[in-house]
Amino acid sequence: CRPLYRSVPRLASPVTLHRIADAHHNVPIIFVTARAPSAGDSAYHQTIRWLEYYGIMEPLVIVVKQSADKVKLIERFNPYFIIEDAPHTALAFARQGIQVALMDWPYTASTHAPGIMRCGLTEALTLAGIP
Repeated sequence: CRPLYRSVPRLASPVTLHRIADAHHNVPIIFVTARAPSAGDSAYHQTIRWLEYYGIMEPLVIVVKQSADKVKLIERFNPYFIIEDAPHTALAFARQGIQVALMDWPYTASTHAPGIMRCGLTEALTLAGIP
């Protein structure tokens, strides 16, 4: 049986993952997930293993119970930019005045609001200032 972190497909190219890994050495990148736990380890450990498998070592991972809980983290971390894939969470961040790069997936096509830019991950990293 393959570990989950090896069976979950990556949605970014190796070059993009390398950009994230390089930036993670110099800039605090926090990976927040509301992914439900699956068989085996917790969502926290599975996420860490997946990120490390793709070269992002010692990632800062926070697991929340539901996407809405991500917005509660604003007060603690005061982010200047967020990359998000859930339309309702992107809208909640934008209402709080946070700039959001919303992944340009078919299910995000109808999401438009001030502060939200729909784009691919490569462009989102550029917008976030990641070389």
